[in-house]
Amino acid sequence: VAQLSPMEADIIARARGLLYWHRQRQFCGVCGYKTINRHAGAFRQCLQNGCETLYFPQISPAIITLIELPGSVPKCLLARHREASPGQYSTLSGFVEVGENLESAVHREVMEEVGLALHKVTYQASQGWPFPGALMIGFRATAADSNIKIDQRELIEAKWFTANEVKQRLGPESGNSFNIDSIEKFLVESWIKNHSN
Repeated sequence: VAQLSPMEADIIARARGLLYWHRQRQFCGVCGYKTINRHAGAFRQCLQNGCETLYFPQISPAIITLIELPGSVPKCLLARHREASPGQYSTLSGFVEVGENLESAVHREVMEEVGLALHKVTYQASQGWPFPGALMIGFRATAADSNIKIDQRELIEAKWFTANEVKQRLGPESGNSFNIDSIEKFLVESWIKNHSN
């Protein structure tokens, strides 16, 4: 995927997401009758006379956040999830819940996972993530303090890292690595660029 152009990656992501959605939406949620794709697969429609409900592809928005601790030596928070390999760290992420705005989702997820209050939440970038149908929305947030309280369900540990420590762990000579790709890589590398010596 890293060798694809942005346009090629977008086309493949859209195709993968649509294929998954069509497989999962073959029956009407209103009457239970079969649906059929319409307009070259842009939407589906119930075939039952009198129902004919239209279904359009939906996405699940998810936030992904790099948390920064300001100071004379700024640090960022990265965590190790329960399913991660030893030494493998990543940023925090989670799905947006019904009725939440994006910033509220960032505050909630961070509080739930590491017990941190945030002063500032700033949008950075977004990326379609068709696994199977998410939209990853990237933020950078500023922590109110450094006191981490991990939830123990999803996370094993969370640590503060300086920009130079992150750079060292990303190097090819390092035995450990951060679990970063795509938008996560953008968030981490942008932060390093802002703060490394």
